[in-house]
Formats: sequence, C-alpha cells, structure tokens
Amino acid sequence: MVRTLAAVEALKRDNPLSRIGWVVEDVEAGAVQGVRSVDKVYVLPRSRWSKWLKSSPSKIPTLLRELRDVLRQIRRDQWDIALDFQGILKSGLFSLFSGCPVRYGYPREYCKEFNWLFSNRKVTPNGQRVNRFEKNQSLVGDFVRGDMGDVQLPVSENPPQPLVDFVSLLDKSKASGLRVAVHPGTERPLKRWPTGYFSELCELMAGMGNQVILTWGPGEKPLVREIADHCNGLVYISPETRTVKEFAWLAQQCDMFVSVDTGTMHVVSALKVPVVSLFGPTDPVVIGPYQQPHRALWLDLDCSPCKERGCPFDHRCMVELKPDRVFREVTELAQELGLGAEEGKREEKREIEIADRQEVQFKERQPDTR
Repeated sequence: MVRTLAAVEALKRDNPLSRIGWVVEDVEAGAVQGVRSVDKVYVLPRSRWSKWLKSSPSKIPTLLRELRDVLRQIRRDQWDIALDFQGILKSGLFSLFSGCPVRYGYPREYCKEFNWLFSNRKVTPNGQRVNRFEKNQSLVGDFVRGDMGDVQLPVSENPPQPLVDFVSLLDKSKASGLRVAVHPGTERPLKRWPTGYFSELCELMAGMGNQVILTWGPGEKPLVREIADHCNGLVYISPETRTVKEFAWLAQQCDMFVSVDTGTMHVVSALKVPVVSLFGPTDPVVIGPYQQPHRALWLDLDCSPCKERGCPFDHRCMVELKPDRVFREVTELAQELGLGAEEGKREEKREIEIADRQEVQFKERQPDTR
C-alpha cells in the first residue's frame, strides 16, 4: 500500500485536476482513506469474504452480489484510466471490469497469474530486480514529470486512550537511551525471525538503557507475550494497534524500529523513523524500504530469495542472522544519526516532528481563497 501511495502522490502532484480512485481491501483501507491525493476509495471487505469462503458456503451468493455492487459503482463513476500496480489475477480482473478504455499494466515477465492479459498499455520497469517503489513509479511515467516525493501517511488525530496512556507511561520513564519499537509479527511463516532471537535482541537493547516496546496487531499478542516472558521485565508491550493510522501514531513516538519484512516496516519508513529490517526469503533490493534512513539485513544465501511455502534448509536465511549482528546494526545506525547522544533529545525530536506534521495538516485544511 505505502509503495503504491508514493506513485499516487506523484500522480496527483503533477496532475492536480485529476480525479483518483483506489480499490483497496478492508485491512489497508484506513491508510488510504483520508489521503489528500485520493478522491474516492472503494473498500473490498476481504476479511468477511475470506471467512465466508472458508466456513460459510451459503454466503457465497451474497459475496458475489457485494462484488457485483462494487464493480457497478466503479463503472458508474466512469473512470478513464486504470493503473494496475499489483499485477496479479485479482487486480487484473478489476482493471478489466472497471470499464476503463485505457488500462495500464506490466508485460508478462513482470506480473503474475496471467495478469498481462487484462491491460492494453504495457509499461516495462527498469529491470527485474528493482525496488517496488521504482516499479510503481514506472507505471505512472506517462503522467509524472519528476521523481516521487515523500509519502504523506494519514496519522490518527485521536488515538485510542490506551495508546495515549501507554505513551504517557513511557514518557515518565527515566530511561535516557532510545525508544525502540520491535514488531515481530508477519503473516508468512518463512519470514519470521526465531522468537528467542527477538527476546535476546530486546535484552541487549534494554541493557544499554534503551526503552524497548513490542508492537503488535490483530492475532499477534501471544507472540509478543512469549518474547516478553523471556526478557525479565525489560520490555514494554504496547496496546494493540487495530488500524494503520493507530500504528502510525505510535510509531511516531519512537526513535527507531526493528522488524522483519512486513507492511508496518514501510509505514514506519514513510514516517522517516529509522528502520532496521530483517530479510530472509525475500529480497530487500526489491521489497525493502525505499526511504532513508534504514538498514536492511540479508544473508544473501544461495537458496534465497525463494517463494517456497516450506523450507528444506531449516530456515537458514533467518536462523543464521544472529541477534548480536542485529544489535550491532541498531547501535551503529543510532550513532550514525546522532540518536541518544543526550537525555531528552528524543522528546525534543518527537515534538518537532509532530508539530511539523500538524502544521502541514493545518495548511491542507485551509480553504482556497483564489
């Protein structure tokens, strides 16, 4: 989502009179709704549909009717151009049935699941091993004159009280080091780092006077509890963040972020919070954060990147990436950026960043008096 948003922001910037719509699944809808570059959002209730497909076959006719209604609404809105950033069967079908006479997509070798059949304008990226941000930029190349700018993610203006109380608790702490958020969860099992490694890393960072918090989303609480149970009370477990906006608000309160390859990594990177990301079966050149500052750790083994559902090599790509190396990278990046050099620097930095964002949001709300 964030990787696509960068291209959409550039599209609106260079074509301010254009009208932009976005088809998005419910899980990520919160990150798109409220974005100033997007004029219309079509939300697909994937969570409900998936549940019906798995356990309620009688609901399939209802699912099809809801899908039909979404497609009808898209066609009624009479869009001129479809941009298929995802490049898979599902996105290709939406592009085809959108009614758009012009449908941009990628050639056969740059997409999956016969997606190339559904587009009538093919755009070839600058190679197979390019970052997704650059690949997405190539798709809007006919309409964008300059490089992609910064991504302006919507951040919760009224975060839930448990999150506010949690950050207030952290602010009262006498810790003089960094506030480091660690996000261990990811959907794909092969991208997971061993739980014990996370515990060891958290202990190493907390032992240097840093404030370490474990962040988590729906269904991930048992994982963070297991990690915390082996840290001798040295880490904090954040309240659950149910939406991207809530997570973005919490991430803004931190100095650094450590995670495996997951969507939250791109959210934090877009907020300009330094990121240390851990890669195994995926290629950080293609999938990794695009914004600086960040460090992507990858062993680059002969067997990776891979698309296997199971690993015949005992998960070497993640197991051989040891906690002490990750800790060293976190420390070196902090020193490189001058973070944690003096007590109170974190609070001053965070206040400036929040003030800057509030100023931008205030200016955006001003009426056009021309």
